[in-house]
Amino acid sequence: MGKIKLVKKAQYDVIVAGGGPAGLTAAVEISKTGLKTLLIEKNNIGGAPRSWITWYSGLKKAGCASAVKHKIDTLVFSGYLGGAYELKKSDSAVVDTKKLLLLLKERALKAGVEIKENENILKCSQSGGFAAVKTAKGSYKTRYVVDAMGWSSKNQHSLGANEPRGDYMGCRAAEIKLEKPLKDISKAHIFHAPFPGKDYFWLLPYNKHEVLAGCFSFEKLDAKSGPRMNKSLNRYIKYIGAHGRRLKEIQGNIPLMEKKYFRRGRIFFCGDVVSSPLPSSGFGLLRAIEEARLLARCLKRGFKGKSADYEEKIIALRYPGYELHYLVADILKNMDEVIFNKAVSGMKDNSVKFIKSFLKGDDLSLIFAAQALIAIFKTFTLKEIAAMAIKRDYKEFLLRAARDYPKIKPGQIKKALKKMAGELKKTGIKELKKIRGRL
Repeated sequence: MGKIKLVKKAQYDVIVAGGGPAGLTAAVEISKTGLKTLLIEKNNIGGAPRSWITWYSGLKKAGCASAVKHKIDTLVFSGYLGGAYELKKSDSAVVDTKKLLLLLKERALKAGVEIKENENILKCSQSGGFAAVKTAKGSYKTRYVVDAMGWSSKNQHSLGANEPRGDYMGCRAAEIKLEKPLKDISKAHIFHAPFPGKDYFWLLPYNKHEVLAGCFSFEKLDAKSGPRMNKSLNRYIKYIGAHGRRLKEIQGNIPLMEKKYFRRGRIFFCGDVVSSPLPSSGFGLLRAIEEARLLARCLKRGFKGKSADYEEKIIALRYPGYELHYLVADILKNMDEVIFNKAVSGMKDNSVKFIKSFLKGDDLSLIFAAQALIAIFKTFTLKEIAAMAIKRDYKEFLLRAARDYPKIKPGQIKKALKKMAGELKKTGIKELKKIRGRL
């Protein structure tokens, strides 16, 4: 989107809105370049303590391994009908998100970031070569703003709206203090059952005495779906025998969005505000950190008089393989307990290797995505896949991405599609194309 023009009389070079993983990482990396940086967070950074699961190697790479509570050696996939598969050496870990955020806050302060907590942003605007941030406590003038306030950020919507594509992962969970301690905290569980909907469940051990039991569904949590998901969660907790006192109830939505833009003039969007979670898994922590660092590098280029090519670079990172994650999500969304049982019962280590790396988002190229899908195609019949997959024109999406984002050359898309077709031909995908009519 062109070069950044240096302006005078701004209080700050960059204001970062939001003190989550993306915002804090962006602030650290931006300040390291010598730019005067302010971070504004509406609450206390860290907030209420909460733990989640992510990939250990990614946290280590980000220099955040100290925020890990403990490693998860094995991911257990099981179903109501008895099928199961244990994925060992899963590279997973329970991360203490409060500890992570406080670690990033400490880094930000050491890097020279000015931090204002408990200050709510009311409005963000731009005019006359500047951007302005108005809060309940004052107004700040800056050259540029990084909006990292999450998917519900009011600023992005006031600027013309990055509208959601309509897909969400709804989530209800409960932190439970167990009556009887766990014998093994190195295992996390993923479970699928028909009670009462086609939801997925997980059991994540915090320690021997506390666990997080959750229910997620590929639909938005609202007044209609909420009671059903709550009923499913309660039944799951009872089914696994996780008896104890509930410490906290957690609920919300993970937006799976196709964004219209990643920058509007002097305002850049980063983290969940541009939907960092992968559509197939909902994992977004490491992706948010990675893209925040990318943004910092692009801003540095801009202030040096070069092109601040954030949009081009983030699109190149995500597309075109990102859409194929939606295909995986569609298949998971439409699995019943019989199909899921067949899947976990037939899983082999060589197939899981592809799926594992795919879900981590290590490589979002079409080729690698195709390899991940091959595992699915080898497990199910073409009719089963056709029945599970929602009719969505994936090929058209890729071609549209090439058209809308000219920095990705159409020839690259065409070449990737050709190679993907070659990989999938071995599994009879040609026949599947006929059944579905589109891919």
